[in-house]
Amino acid sequence: LPYALKKSKLTKIIHDLSCDNIIKINKRINKNIVLISTYNKNGRENKKIETAINNKLKPFNLEIKKKFTSEHNLNQLINTIKSCLKINNIGLILIYGSNSITDFDDVLPKSIKILKGKIISYLSPTDPGNLSLVAKLKDVNILGVPGCATSPLRNGFDPIIERLCHNVNIDKTIIAELAIGGLYKNIIQKK
Repeated sequence: LPYALKKSKLTKIIHDLSCDNIIKINKRINKNIVLISTYNKNGRENKKIETAINNKLKPFNLEIKKKFTSEHNLNQLINTIKSCLKINNIGLILIYGSNSITDFDDVLPKSIKILKGKIISYLSPTDPGNLSLVAKLKDVNILGVPGCATSPLRNGFDPIIERLCHNVNIDKTIIAELAIGGLYKNIIQKK
């Protein structure tokens, strides 16, 4: 396999209509990305998540445009999500909770269900990154951000956000395929 192609040859391949089913190039989204951070009643909020996510968005020339905070309870999160949906040209809502998503009745998936959104997956077959949530609400993608997103190392959050940044329609098959190569750290086993 070649490691590189001349730009002229690549352009010819891309514009060759017979290659439509072989090569598909998705342009990055040009919509607004919003971050909701939830916190417990003691006011503790993780401030480094915005910087970490912006570092992951930077290669796509994207950044978080607006940031919201909400208490980690159902009613406040529902109201905050509703506020986000009013933003013009919104393409992605990232929600970083003070508590991890561990089941379908946690605050984050429950709020999306109440708002009549579709939960695509509330777990991911990756480690770290298994506590990711992917959903859609009124044609807006929602990503429940796992704690590992604060790490600069590649983890299960990265392949999901990369696809969303390129407007790839994520479904259960794509989530299941993340299991192939989804172990992002060495596991030490004792014999």
